[in-house]
Amino acid sequence: MGYRSACWARIPSWVVTRGRAAGDAATSTGLNVNSQLARHRIEALDHYPKITRARALAAYVGAFDLADEHGVVEASSEQIASEFGIGRTSWLHYRALLEEAGLLVVDARRGPVRRGFRLLPPQ
Repeated sequence: MGYRSACWARIPSWVVTRGRAAGDAATSTGLNVNSQLARHRIEALDHYPKITRARALAAYVGAFDLADEHGVVEASSEQIASEFGIGRTSWLHYRALLEEAGLLVVDARRGPVRRGFRLLPPQ
C-alpha cells in the first residue's frame, strides 16, 4: 500500500459510504459549495500537519449531512464526534481549522448552552 493509499485508509468510511438520501446533498449544492476551493483554503493552512488538513476536509464534507438547508449544525460536539467515529478532541481540532479557513463560523457560547455552527461556502 502506497503512502497516499495509507493516508486515505485512515479517513473514516462515512466520508464516502454514508448512503444518505439524494435530497441531503441539497444543502451543499444550495450553498454553492465548491469543494475544490474548500480544499485549497484548507491546504493554505500549512502550519497544520497534512493529515490533519485532509481529515478536516473530510469532516467539512461530512458535516453537510448534519446541516439544515442553511448550513446550520446544532448537534453537540459529542454527537458529531460519535457520528464521525472520532474523538471529541479531534473534532474540536478540525472545527478550529475549518473556522480558521473561513469554512464555518461557530456560534458564541450562551451560558451552559452548547455552541452550534454554520457551514460556509468557500469565498
